[in-house]
Amino acid sequence: MDEDTDLFKDEIDDFDSEIFNANSDAEVSISVHASKPLEMYDQAIQYETKKRLHYIRFIEKRIGGGWTQKNIDPLLAQMTSYDNEPKPKWRAIAAWYSKYRKSNFCITALIPSHGKKGNRALKNSSGDFYFNKALEDKYLRKERPSVATTYRYYCDLIQVENSRLVSGAITPLSYTGFNARIKSLEPYDVDLARFGRSYVQKKYKLGDKFAEPTSVMERVEIDHTVLDFTVLMEDNQTVIGRPTITALVDCYSSCVVGFYVSFNEPSHLSIRAALVNTMLSKDDVTNSFSSINADWPCHGKIELLVVDNGVKFWGDSLESACKELGINTSYNPVGKPWKKPKIERFFRTLNIEFLDSLPGKNFRSIDAKGDYQPDKEAAISFSLFNELLHKWIIEVYNQKADDRKTRVPIAKWYEGASVYPPIEYTGDNQELLRVKLGVLDTRSISKDGIQYLHLRYDLVSP
Repeated sequence: MDEDTDLFKDEIDDFDSEIFNANSDAEVSISVHASKPLEMYDQAIQYETKKRLHYIRFIEKRIGGGWTQKNIDPLLAQMTSYDNEPKPKWRAIAAWYSKYRKSNFCITALIPSHGKKGNRALKNSSGDFYFNKALEDKYLRKERPSVATTYRYYCDLIQVENSRLVSGAITPLSYTGFNARIKSLEPYDVDLARFGRSYVQKKYKLGDKFAEPTSVMERVEIDHTVLDFTVLMEDNQTVIGRPTITALVDCYSSCVVGFYVSFNEPSHLSIRAALVNTMLSKDDVTNSFSSINADWPCHGKIELLVVDNGVKFWGDSLESACKELGINTSYNPVGKPWKKPKIERFFRTLNIEFLDSLPGKNFRSIDAKGDYQPDKEAAISFSLFNELLHKWIIEVYNQKADDRKTRVPIAKWYEGASVYPPIEYTGDNQELLRVKLGVLDTRSISKDGIQYLHLRYDLVSP
C-alpha cells in the first residue's frame, strides 16, 4: 500500500469497499462526526479538513455517475494539487465523500480521525455526547467547577445511561484521558466560557493596540489612584489619611508630564489642577524645591487626552474645556485598564518602588498587614511627602531606562520635542487656560439677581 493510501487507511476502512453512486436516491443515516466545531481544532487539522473539502467540491461539480476510479482519476488529472501537495488516491476521496454525504454534507465529517484521538476507550458518538454534555453542564460555566467535579458528573451520566441499556454499555474515559481531552480544548473558548469576555480580552490582548504616537503630547493618558500611604499634618502627629494622585503620562516618551495630589474624591477640580500643571511650564515648581537637581521640561498643549470611563471624567466642564482648548478626548472602555498601559505602569511603579519603604506604607490585605499599623507608623508630613514625590518623579522615574534598556523617558522627550515641539502657553494664554479649565455651571436669573454658593449677586444696570 502506497503512502497516500496508508495515510487515509482509517477512512478507507470505514468506506469498506463501498462505491457510492451519487445519483442514488437511497436514504442515508446522519451521524455526528465531530464533538466540537472545526474552528476549535488546531491549524493542521483545519488545513487537512479544508483540503479534503477542496477535492470533493471540485469533483462533485464535474463527476458523471458513481464515485469510482474510472470517474475520479480523470478529474484528478485535470485539477491542480492543493497547495502543491501530492494528490490523494481516488479511494481516499471516495471515502471522504461517503462520510460527507452521510453527515448531510457537514464539513466536520471530513475531520481526520487522527485529529479526534485521545479517547480510544470511547468509540461511539453516544460517548462523545456525554463528554460534551458534561462540558456544557459543568466545566464551561462561570462557576468554574474543577475537572474532577466535571469527571464525576460525566461518569454519573454514563452510569445512568448504562442502567437503561440491555447491551452495548458505554465505557467511560479514564480520569487521565478525560483530563487530557479537557486540556486539548481551545484555551480561548474555555477561558471565554469560564471567565468571561473581559478576562479573555485582557489575557489575549484583543484589540488593545493603538497607533503609536509620533511626537510628545500627541497622546496623553490620565487617571487617578489612592496611594498606599498614610500622610501626617505638618505637626507630624495628626493623621490626614491616604492621598489621591491624579497623574498624566505622555505615551510617546513615557514621561510623567503632570500630576495633582489631594485628599478629596477625584473630581473636575482635581483634573483641572492636574491639567494646568501638565500644560504650563514647571520652572516655578522645580524652583520651589531646593533638593531637586534635574529639569522637568514636560509641558505644552495636549492633542489627545485618554481618560477613564468613570463618572468623575464625564461632565460638561471637561467636555467644554477640551473643545475650547482644541484637545480631543478618548474614553477608555470600562474594565480594560490595559488600554492605558503607560499610566497603569506608572501607578504600579509608584506604589512598588517609591512608597514601598516609606514609614506609613499601607498593605492592601489584612493578611499582608499583620500587626503593622500604618497610622501609628506614619512619620512624613504632607509638605515633605509632596517634595519627595516631585523629586522621585523628576529625578528617578523620568530619568530611569525601561526594562529592556532601550529608552530613557526624558531623553525620548527631548528627542521628540526637538522635532515636533508642543504648542506652549505663554503670557496671557496661561491665564486664559486656567479660565477655560474652570468649572462650568449655570444659574437662573431672577429679580433678585443670581444666587451661587449661598451668595447673591445683584444685576447692575448700565
